Amino acid sequence: MIVNAHNPSQWHGVAVLIRKDIDFAEVNFDLGLCETRDDNRSNDPKTGRLIAFEVNNIVFIATYSPNSGKYLSYRIDQWDKYLFIALMKIKKPIIDINVSPYPIDVSDPKKMVKWAGFTPEERESFSSFMKRSKMIDIWRKQHPKEIKYSYRGSRGSCGMRLDNIIVSPRTRTPSH
Repeated sequence: MIVNAHNPSQWHGVAVLIRKDIDFAEVNFDLGLCETRDDNRSNDPKTGRLIAFEVNNIVFIATYSPNSGKYLSYRIDQWDKYLFIALMKIKKPIIDINVSPYPIDVSDPKKMVKWAGFTPEERESFSSFMKRSKMIDIWRKQHPKEIKYSYRGSRGSCGMRLDNIIVSPRTRTPSH
């Protein structure tokens, strides 16, 4: 298990469980000039936000993106910018990115347009990166019209496909 906890721990953190029989190596994932947020209290902007490890020459990255409500400008101008620059340097990345990129990915696009994870700014940032990098939203590629959500709001009143796994085009992907 790899854990990247935040202090205080109730704010956020990321963890990955790996079977004991799988050989892996942690990867030092440099976010470059990304600044420290006031919700982090750490000199390292990745604290509680990012884990990177390698298995069979593929780098897996798990993220917990900064909440875009209060921190929308930080999310777009710092976090996304430097995360996407760092991703472009990896040959075979697979990453979990928190955004609902398409209207089909939320239960009520008109009502939810200002929700964290579905703001126009986040979707544009994600879309721009996907075009430049040619990375693939693996689930949406295999299920182009299917409506499924990885997040349900309070009392199940809303849904978002918020946890996206995107892969490098150089990574072999299953055909459908």
